[in-house]
Amino acid sequence: MLSPQLRKIKIQLEEGATNIDIDKEELLAELNEMEAIQGVLLKSLSLSTKVCPTCGKRL
Repeated sequence: MLSPQLRKIKIQLEEGATNIDIDKEELLAELNEMEAIQGVLLKSLSLSTKVCPTCGKRL
């Protein structure tokens, strides 16, 4: 599942657009949000007893 700005860029790339329309501020906000989600996910995995706390693989 991509964020709205990344989805827009992906579609433009798939269509072969030569000038990609990028809203830098919106893209940066979405990337920062994704980075925060990764931290929550890693913390959640480390608390689980059914996955390796180091690599996240199922035990």
